[in-house]
Amino acid sequence: MDLRRWLAFVAAALLSTACGGGSAPSTERFAGTWSASKYELVNRASPSTSVELIGQGVSAALVLRADKTYQLTTTLPASMTPPGQSGVQVATGTWSASTDVLTLRELAPLSHTYQFNFVMSGSTLTLTGGGSEWDFNDDGVQEDATLNVTAVKS
Repeated sequence: MDLRRWLAFVAAALLSTACGGGSAPSTERFAGTWSASKYELVNRASPSTSVELIGQGVSAALVLRADKTYQLTTTLPASMTPPGQSGVQVATGTWSASTDVLTLRELAPLSHTYQFNFVMSGSTLTLTGGGSEWDFNDDGVQEDATLNVTAVKS
């Protein structure tokens, strides 16, 4: 690497540190119950196609605990609940946060990791960019989706 490239690299690294500096909000700021006011899934193959579930009667509450465990309880309306199944779905796992990324590692009922970009402003937590799936055209086939959530701490 020549000196000019090395200096450009160092300058870029310093600039990104200065602009994106800071640290994640404290565990205490995250800890609590976050109730979703927006729960949107966007089709990755066709970003103009999306579904917002809170408006369809879904409710979701994410409890982030100070011990870095979480519980997500999602309640589906009867119209979205498969016959013979409960409309209440509970997922548990662990969580961590960096400066701008919240990671949820689901341990039950599935084993999956979700990563979101986040912005915390007062009692509002906005999560964007989480990987998910949704059957956008009701053909029984799950499609890749991006999950975006806005939640308010209660």
